[in-house]
Amino acid sequence: IYTLSLHDALPISGPRARGEACGAGAVVLFALFCANGVEAAKLTSTQHTEIQEPRPADVPSDEVLEAQGAIIGKIELDVRQIFDEHDPRENSGLYHLADKLHVRTKQSTIRAQLLFHTGDKYNGGILAETERNLRAQSYLYDARVVPVKYAGGKVTVRVITKDVWTLSPGVSFSRAGGANSSGVNFSDSNLLGFGKTVAIAHSSNVDRTTNGISYDDENVLGSRWTLGAAYINASDGAQRTFALSQPFYSLETPWTVTVKAITFDRTVSRYNLGDIVDQFKRDEQYYEISGGLSSGLIDGWTHRVYAGMRYDQNVFAQVPGTLTPA
Repeated sequence: IYTLSLHDALPISGPRARGEACGAGAVVLFALFCANGVEAAKLTSTQHTEIQEPRPADVPSDEVLEAQGAIIGKIELDVRQIFDEHDPRENSGLYHLADKLHVRTKQSTIRAQLLFHTGDKYNGGILAETERNLRAQSYLYDARVVPVKYAGGKVTVRVITKDVWTLSPGVSFSRAGGANSSGVNFSDSNLLGFGKTVAIAHSSNVDRTTNGISYDDENVLGSRWTLGAAYINASDGAQRTFALSQPFYSLETPWTVTVKAITFDRTVSRYNLGDIVDQFKRDEQYYEISGGLSSGLIDGWTHRVYAGMRYDQNVFAQVPGTLTPA
């Protein structure tokens, strides 16, 4: 068996100690890293450098700010690159090259994730929840949301984020049992810095040739609506997926709704000693509409009620021209 695989070239794990790598680098970066034996910083949860932005001593506690009826004034956004040139572990030419090739996350992308706006009443819990939501984004390594100034009844809030590498190309080839298998794929979970995910893939093996494309948008046109769509075309069938949803994006979100549709068709072959002896068609249709209501955060608890309907149909039929019924 011969196998050649080139993917996940630049793994960078985040402070949440995720099991999988957050992204991959371009092929040229993969070659440079391997040739020079350089190990990317922050590969384990014990090695990462968290964002250090202490709360100023002259800023009152959250309890005091809330009791005084403080409101949010200016919101400062500080979107940082993947590597920190002030960190000796990351101050080298390879890391500088990665930063130059990387498209930094747009401020509008970060702003769309905020649960607070200028003029809102200050709420420390909302700031903490926003920080958690930002950390959950696959295109961010870390996030910090902290009040940095209080004057005239207004609080200046600073939002600091740090990017990860999100571009992931891949090439694979293998040979087993006299048959070749190959694949090419490309994905980016922060396309042009807008936080959108696009994936394109092509694969070929003894069973089928497949081409696919998918798109995921967590903030459609800057809103709280999410969109997911995918199309997979194979030599023996196809699959189409569409999902539109407004999720419970915070503990105070009062409602959620989801609409989903999946259609799938494939010609399934059955083999005997490598020869096709029978074929049948499988067609599937799946539709779902669901929603939920919430009373928000009350005494530290959020209660949510869900309801929905789904339709799932599978139809199996013999392929015309086959002799054996499926």
